[in-house]
Amino acid sequence: MNMPATLYTVRKGLVVRGFASCLFFGAISIASSVLQQGEFVPKKTETLHNPAAIAALLEQTEVPNLITHRVKDAQSLLQASKLLMGQPQFVASQRPPGTVVRQYPEARSKIKIGATVLVWVSAELPTSQGAPASQPNQGSVPATRLVPVPPLIHHRKEDAIQMLKLVGLQTSSAGIQEMPSQEETGIVLSQDPTAETMVRQGTSVSFTVSRQIERKLILRAFPASIRPGESVTLTAELDPLLEGAEYQFSSGTGAPSAWSTHPQAQFTYFNDGDYQATAAARWSNGSVKSNPVHIVAHAIKYEVRLLPDPLDVKAGGTVSFRAEVSPEVERATYVYHYGDKVPNDTSSSPTAQHSYEKAGNYTAWVTVRIVETPAAAGAIHSHDFPSSPVRLTIEPLPQVQPHPTHSKVPYIIGAVILIAVVTYAIWRIKPSGSTELQVFVHKDLGIQSMQVAAHLAKGLNVEINVVRSWGEQSIRSQGPLWARIETIHE
Repeated sequence: MNMPATLYTVRKGLVVRGFASCLFFGAISIASSVLQQGEFVPKKTETLHNPAAIAALLEQTEVPNLITHRVKDAQSLLQASKLLMGQPQFVASQRPPGTVVRQYPEARSKIKIGATVLVWVSAELPTSQGAPASQPNQGSVPATRLVPVPPLIHHRKEDAIQMLKLVGLQTSSAGIQEMPSQEETGIVLSQDPTAETMVRQGTSVSFTVSRQIERKLILRAFPASIRPGESVTLTAELDPLLEGAEYQFSSGTGAPSAWSTHPQAQFTYFNDGDYQATAAARWSNGSVKSNPVHIVAHAIKYEVRLLPDPLDVKAGGTVSFRAEVSPEVERATYVYHYGDKVPNDTSSSPTAQHSYEKAGNYTAWVTVRIVETPAAAGAIHSHDFPSSPVRLTIEPLPQVQPHPTHSKVPYIIGAVILIAVVTYAIWRIKPSGSTELQVFVHKDLGIQSMQVAAHLAKGLNVEINVVRSWGEQSIRSQGPLWARIETIHE
């Protein structure tokens, strides 16, 4: 019986040693190939020199393993890791009562300091039921009517949604709102209902997550044109402002300065040349780089000004630009930066014109490139001298005020009534020279009649000349016609 055990031990030792040898030589081979490709050291250096990555690591902690621990011990482990414990959920389990059978987030996960970890604790099984016929899933949520809302604050959006599902609650896209915040994007800032509120299973929980404010770092240099040996002051400004940020400046001549909370730095340029200065800012959970600033160190100190005319113009209007260089130069190249999306305009003329199609505020400047050819060496040497930026205001076009949209129906009805009245008056009242009379011939020669048109007004004087033969004849006026009858005998 001892012999097989000895053989097993020997074989096991050989296997372990062989496996360890394979791991050793495999690790050496992998490390050698990685170092040859130049990937290992740069990545590590990049992480160590990335302010945002360092700040993120400092604000995170690792979730300890709480499984099989009692509730008090688990709570102590979380406190040591600067984490909180949510309201324990009791589930049926064959593990000893009062021990943690499940946790979320899982062990060794990286979460934000101060976040809450959910735990499910084993409950004692009822003695009347004995052992259950089927083993329930460890950590399954019992079908209770009321459950406490888990603490979601400080958790990421994805983790918050998962935590709600684990306790039988839900959320919707409409119930998740975003709010500008100093926090990194996607961190829960508030929730409704609040943590530990007892609600029915299936209740929808809403919460607000952070949307990190995007900041810009604006770098300015004064003066931007100097003689060798003079100093330049660099000023960095965060937009929007942020208290407690740190700044780092690079003059373009070598290594950058140390990080400091002071947003200004001064550099001296001893050699003739063109330089690009930059700056960077960092804070607890973010960082940003500035725009580059062009600095010229030259024996002749040229000052450049850009004069726009006018400063205020309507959208679509034309602005005239004139570049002034002091001291004056005979030949130079002018690069106009209009501040909109139109490409820069390069010209040999100190004047230019540009039309701004859209309303808004624009920053324009000009860069004057002066070329010098030393007589001794004959080499071409040039310097770029930028002007100070000029702010332009392009006003929107005046909008034509529409007439009040009153109903036109009353006007139409009034016009129709007026036309009808005028027409009726014209039809009703006509000049006396055009009086209309109709003569109706009766079959009986002794009975004849004349009728006035119906549209004639009452009281209209009508003169009728009647020619009749001698004898017994009579003429009489009927209706509205007033007639003066003059009888002429044949």
